Amino acid sequence: ASTSSSWLFVVAAWGMHQARRGGVVGGAAPAARRNVVLIILDDLRPELPGVAYNCSEVVAPAMASLAASSVAFRRAYAQEALCAPSRNSFLSGRRPDETRAWQFVDDFREVGPDWTTLPGAFKRAGYETVGAGKVFHPGLPPAWDMPYSWDDRMNNSVWEPWLYPSEPECPGRTSYCAVAVDDDEEDPSQFEDTQTSAQLAKLLANVTAPYFLAAGFRKPHLQWRFPSRYWPATAGAGTSPHKFAPIDAPR
Repeated sequence: ASTSSSWLFVVAAWGMHQARRGGVVGGAAPAARRNVVLIILDDLRPELPGVAYNCSEVVAPAMASLAASSVAFRRAYAQEALCAPSRNSFLSGRRPDETRAWQFVDDFREVGPDWTTLPGAFKRAGYETVGAGKVFHPGLPPAWDMPYSWDDRMNNSVWEPWLYPSEPECPGRTSYCAVAVDDDEEDPSQFEDTQTSAQLAKLLANVTAPYFLAAGFRKPHLQWRFPSRYWPATAGAGTSPHKFAPIDAPR
């Protein structure tokens, strides 16, 4: 469970494939529908290098590259200081006072059994909706909101079931540890997010356009377990004050 009040959400529209749409309106050629990728990072403060947040302490060159051609929303805040109710809120498009989900017990389906979620809206629009990792909080709603939000093949054993990965604990259950892995033969099972990435690659190999892909990465949620080769890039970086805290927020 997460108690952080910050997430990073990235919505990227990918035009890698032409979507098939029936009919021609007014003699115009059918419009192509872009593929959509939703990336969710758990417990990440709004701090990244580059134009998004200009935080040089963070080493994330790929995210900085993406941000260079993106729109950054610097006054977007989590709906709750807890993981499950915030995910129930933004994925259903309703505030917690309407979802009635404020903790790790209830979910929005209890009050809105026919509500359409963000991925569900794309599914109804003819997109293939797939995903892996921590998108909804585990069990809230049940079964990752199958079959309402996701492609039916993820719910009837045609494809592998929803992947929510796990990883070995750090020695002594410490909050972080560096793990020695071979640079060229990295074992995806060693880390939660590498398992999620591998599963997303499988899904991408099977979906056809247009698709909605949800990538739920659990880091930087504790524990911080990472390949040891990245340690020199982060050692001694320390922490920086929150640059975008709400005005007059209690400290």
